[in-house]
Amino acid sequence: ANEQLNRRIEEVERLHQELKEQAIRDPLTGLYNRRYLNEILAREIARVEREKDRLSIVVADIDHFKRINDTYGHQVGDLFLVEIARLSKSQVRNSDIICRYGGEEFILVLPGLSVEAAVKRSEDIRQLIENSVVEYQGKILKATISLGIATYPDHGIDAEDLTIKADQAMYQSKQRGRNQVTIWREEFDRGRQRIPN
Repeated sequence: ANEQLNRRIEEVERLHQELKEQAIRDPLTGLYNRRYLNEILAREIARVEREKDRLSIVVADIDHFKRINDTYGHQVGDLFLVEIARLSKSQVRNSDIICRYGGEEFILVLPGLSVEAAVKRSEDIRQLIENSVVEYQGKILKATISLGIATYPDHGIDAEDLTIKADQAMYQSKQRGRNQVTIWREEFDRGRQRIPN
């Protein structure tokens, strides 16, 4: 009876851990989700503040994703999301956090990375995705991403503010022709306009 009880306790603990993972993971890509990002980002910023270090936030958005979905269907859109998540994960360290923020948008949290190091990492990811293909029904399909960067403490000290600034920088990448990396600058705060993806 004692052995049976221990097995049941282990099973309940395993199921509890599975549920916890499901609550913080995007089911399609396996990346962390927005809920997890909201929990962890303020803590990460507090940690780098204590350590007098830097932290870069990168917002990445798939270019022309609506066109991909409209032309080939959501199944192909999902293939792109999974592939871009896989490629992005291959370029991050264990200490980095990568999340599917929503739709076709991803956020990378890069503790300890300066603006320059974040640009290099983002550029590596951008090039990797640009040079990759998704095969579907005998067709070779490609996608690109636009990325924006904001760094603590250079561009701000608050999690929400930095995320907004990285998003503004990403939209500048879109506005300037897509498939590029942009660092946030002061003038992006004035007259921000949403650009179709």
